[in-house]
Amino acid sequence: MTAVQLELQYDPNILTDIEVVPGPFFANPQILLDQIDIKAGRISYALGLGQNEKATTGSGTVANITFSVKSKLPEKTAMIFLPKTLVTADGISGSALKRTDVGQFLVGIVNSTSSATTK
Repeated sequence: MTAVQLELQYDPNILTDIEVVPGPFFANPQILLDQIDIKAGRISYALGLGQNEKATTGSGTVANITFSVKSKLPEKTAMIFLPKTLVTADGISGSALKRTDVGQFLVGIVNSTSSATTK
Protein backbone atom coordinates (compact mmCIF):
# COMPACT_ATOMS: atom_id res chain seq x y z
CA MET A 1 0.00 0.00 0.00
CA THR A 2 1.12 3.52 -0.74
CA ALA A 3 -1.83 5.66 0.42
CA VAL A 4 -5.29 5.45 2.01
CA GLN A 5 -8.21 7.83 1.64
CA LEU A 6 -11.01 7.56 4.19
CA GLU A 7 -14.40 9.12 3.48
CA LEU A 8 -16.73 8.46 6.39
CA GLN A 9 -20.17 9.64 7.41
CA TYR A 10 -21.37 9.85 11.02
CA ASP A 11 -24.33 11.35 12.91
CA PRO A 12 -23.27 14.82 14.13
CA ASN A 13 -26.28 14.84 16.48
CA ILE A 14 -24.67 12.01 18.45
CA LEU A 15 -20.89 12.32 17.96
CA THR A 16 -18.76 15.44 18.44
CA ASP A 17 -15.09 16.41 18.87
CA ILE A 18 -14.02 14.08 16.05
CA GLU A 19 -10.27 13.67 15.63
CA VAL A 20 -8.33 11.46 13.22
CA VAL A 21 -4.66 10.61 13.73
CA PRO A 22 -2.38 8.21 11.85
CA GLY A 23 -2.04 4.68 13.15
CA PRO A 24 1.23 2.73 13.11
CA PHE A 25 0.73 1.07 9.68
CA PHE A 26 2.82 3.66 7.79
CA ALA A 27 6.13 4.35 9.59
CA ASN A 28 6.27 8.09 8.73
CA PRO A 29 2.94 8.96 7.12
CA GLN A 30 2.34 12.13 5.21
CA ILE A 31 -1.12 13.61 5.85
CA LEU A 32 -2.60 14.51 2.47
CA LEU A 33 -6.12 15.53 3.53
CA ASP A 34 -7.65 16.23 6.94
CA GLN A 35 -11.16 17.72 6.81
CA ILE A 36 -14.04 17.18 9.19
CA ASP A 37 -17.42 18.71 8.35
CA ILE A 38 -19.14 18.85 11.75
CA LYS A 39 -22.48 20.02 10.29
CA ALA A 40 -22.75 17.31 7.63
CA GLY A 41 -21.05 14.62 9.76
CA ARG A 42 -18.38 13.81 7.18
CA ILE A 43 -14.72 12.89 7.59
CA SER A 44 -12.30 13.24 4.65
CA TYR A 45 -8.85 12.00 5.61
CA ALA A 46 -5.98 10.76 3.46
CA LEU A 47 -2.46 9.71 4.29
CA GLY A 48 0.35 8.05 2.42
CA LEU A 49 3.98 7.09 2.42
CA GLY A 50 6.48 9.56 3.77
CA GLN A 51 9.56 10.58 1.78
CA ASN A 52 11.85 7.69 0.80
CA GLU A 53 9.46 5.15 2.34
CA LYS A 54 8.75 1.88 0.52
CA ALA A 55 5.25 0.47 -0.03
CA THR A 56 3.86 -1.28 3.05
CA THR A 57 2.31 -4.76 3.08
CA GLY A 58 0.38 -6.73 5.67
CA SER A 59 -2.33 -5.66 8.04
CA GLY A 60 -2.50 -3.02 10.71
CA THR A 61 -4.09 0.20 11.89
CA VAL A 62 -4.00 2.98 9.30
CA ALA A 63 -5.77 5.64 11.40
CA ASN A 64 -7.44 6.08 14.77
CA ILE A 65 -10.65 8.07 15.15
CA THR A 66 -11.61 9.50 18.53
CA PHE A 67 -14.83 11.29 19.43
CA SER A 68 -17.04 12.49 22.26
CA VAL A 69 -20.70 11.61 22.71
CA LYS A 70 -23.27 14.38 23.09
CA SER A 71 -25.73 12.33 25.15
CA LYS A 72 -25.25 10.30 28.30
CA LEU A 73 -28.12 8.02 27.27
CA PRO A 74 -27.16 4.84 25.40
CA GLU A 75 -27.65 5.27 21.65
CA LYS A 76 -26.75 3.22 18.60
CA THR A 77 -24.86 5.01 15.86
CA ALA A 78 -22.54 4.13 12.99
CA MET A 79 -19.62 5.33 10.92
CA ILE A 80 -20.24 4.53 7.27
CA PHE A 81 -17.53 4.24 4.62
CA LEU A 82 -18.47 6.34 1.59
CA PRO A 83 -17.60 5.45 -2.05
CA LYS A 84 -14.54 7.77 -2.14
CA THR A 85 -12.76 5.52 0.42
CA LEU A 86 -9.84 3.91 -1.42
CA VAL A 87 -6.42 2.32 -1.08
CA THR A 88 -3.59 2.82 -3.56
CA ALA A 89 -0.88 0.23 -4.06
CA ASP A 90 2.12 -0.28 -6.31
CA GLY A 91 1.22 -2.10 -9.51
CA ILE A 92 -2.57 -1.82 -9.04
CA SER A 93 -4.70 0.41 -11.22
CA GLY A 94 -7.66 1.81 -9.28
CA SER A 95 -8.34 1.06 -5.64
CA ALA A 96 -6.81 -1.97 -3.93
CA LEU A 97 -9.61 -1.89 -1.33
CA LYS A 98 -11.62 -5.12 -1.41
CA ARG A 99 -14.48 -4.25 0.96
CA THR A 100 -15.62 -2.06 3.84
CA ASP A 101 -17.99 -2.72 6.72
CA VAL A 102 -20.17 -0.33 8.69
CA GLY A 103 -18.76 0.35 12.15
CA GLN A 104 -21.78 0.24 14.49
CA PHE A 105 -21.41 1.54 18.03
CA LEU A 106 -23.36 1.70 21.26
CA VAL A 107 -22.37 4.99 22.90
CA GLY A 108 -23.33 6.80 26.09
CA ILE A 109 -23.45 5.75 29.72
CA VAL A 110 -24.30 2.10 30.23
CA ASN A 111 -24.43 1.00 33.89
CA SER A 112 -22.41 4.08 34.88
CA THR A 113 -19.55 3.34 32.47
CA SER A 114 -18.87 4.70 29.00
CA SER A 115 -19.10 2.22 26.18
CA ALA A 116 -18.02 2.19 22.55
CA THR A 117 -18.58 -1.31 21.22
CA THR A 118 -17.90 -2.29 17.62
CA LYS A 119 -20.01 -4.86 15.95
